[in-house]
Amino acid sequence: METWRGEPKKLLRPPQLHQKHHPIHNRERRARQLPFLDVLVRKDALSQQFHFSVFRKPTYTDSYINYKSNHHPATKIATILCLRKRAEDICQGEDLQKELNHIEDTFIANGYPRGLVKRTLHKRKGNRQPEEETDEQERILCLPYIKGISETLHRTCRPLKVRIVHKAPTTLRSLLTRVKPPTPKDQVTGVIYQIPCECGDNYIGETSKTLNERLKEHQWAVRRMDNNNSVAVHVRDTGHNISWENAKIMLKEDNKMRRKIKEAIKIKTIPCFNMDQGIYLVPIWNDFI
Repeated sequence: METWRGEPKKLLRPPQLHQKHHPIHNRERRARQLPFLDVLVRKDALSQQFHFSVFRKPTYTDSYINYKSNHHPATKIATILCLRKRAEDICQGEDLQKELNHIEDTFIANGYPRGLVKRTLHKRKGNRQPEEETDEQERILCLPYIKGISETLHRTCRPLKVRIVHKAPTTLRSLLTRVKPPTPKDQVTGVIYQIPCECGDNYIGETSKTLNERLKEHQWAVRRMDNNNSVAVHVRDTGHNISWENAKIMLKEDNKMRRKIKEAIKIKTIPCFNMDQGIYLVPIWNDFI
């Protein structure tokens, strides 16, 4: 086994402290500043005091959500407020004002009105009043953002104690780019599936398991003639053969409630022999299914 025969104190030093000939180390040392994450630490040569500012790499582009993009206005304002908070947490004095001016110029370059940027950056921090506790629980509705319609829905649902939140819309990048390889079909969980019969009817179901696991459960129910299983009851009453090999996944949905809603919609739109119609759907939606 090879042993190290150097000085113990030198071994304990961080590597960057004894790399005297490293060009980046020497340049930062001469400038009396050191970047750490998004903070640039500077030491004043006269006062020997430390100053902190926001660090940006030379390749930084200052590109943020464009003002004309299809995002909720609150999302755009929140982006400005987020950068303002970072500036206030890191910078002080002249560095803070310099950073705020940089943020203002950046968002104006991204299409934001100058007045909106100024009002947001210089908006006073108010003490948020705590909301009164009520027995009625606030409901949350997640919808894609549609300019003009979403704002009206916000105003309509507020008195009904319904808070609307917006999910990220489908983008061209998400449609064309696949970062992860697709999951094999026999390993996909959380699905709405279809089991056809030779008569043309189908069984529509949903499961948090894989399709193969659920098919085995149906096949076992048919062998036992389980009266609580729709597939078994259909085989018992008609004598038809189930096309197990043609069973397929219709939709994937990990959320249990959304999965049950989609199952109920499929039951209404596809000829099937299900004994129940799935989760109850308000009749007002029938014209849209």
